[in-house]
This record gives sequence, structure tokens and C-alpha cells, in this order.
Amino acid sequence: ERRSDEELRKFFGELFSEDKVKSAYVVKHTDVLQEALGRKTAAEEALRTVTATWEKAGSDPEQRPRHLTMTGQFMDSIEYYETAITDAQAQAVAERERINKASSEIGGVNSAAGFLTFHD
Repeated sequence: ERRSDEELRKFFGELFSEDKVKSAYVVKHTDVLQEALGRKTAAEEALRTVTATWEKAGSDPEQRPRHLTMTGQFMDSIEYYETAITDAQAQAVAERERINKASSEIGGVNSAAGFLTFHD
């Protein structure tokens, strides 16, 4: 029932005294955030790869890298990865905001583990 930063700090403040507790943080569940950041990193790497390949080939606009989509259509790979990066970044920002808002509530994004630091 101490699964929020404030409740954890309060508990140890009562146990040791408020002035002894420097900080208290409950570990957050960040699976969705990690997935979005993983997609962003993968898209950034793919963009670097297709851009480098295209530049080595002379950067001819007629030879821009393209790939086949699941719908059977060809798509500009550079535009695709740029959009994927933007989308993943937007999802990561939104998820961070959601985690920050939800972290003040007991449970939810807050796990059962935490970190404490004490003043000397």
C-alpha cells in the first residue's frame, strides 16, 4: 500500500525521521514507453542505413530507396522511417506524461519495488 513515491517517502520518514530521507522513488512500469523507444531506435537505425545506401549510389531522386508494404504497394523508405521516428517519439512523449500523472496514485504504474537514499 506504499506504492507511490510520496507514500514510500512518508513511510520511511516515519520510520527514520523525515530529515533522514533524501529521496524515495517507486519503480515504474514502463513497458509501453520502452516499446515506443525501441521502435524509434530501430527506425533511426533503418533510416541511417537506407540513407547511407542511397547516398553511396549517388542520391539520384529516381533511385530513392523504396520497400514493399504489407498492402502490396511500394513506399519511399526514407519517408516511411522518418514518419515512424516521429510517431514513436510522439507515443513516447505521451506515455511519459501518462506515467508521470499516474505515478502519484497508489498502484497502477507503480511497482512493488523502490529506491531510497538517505542523508548522511
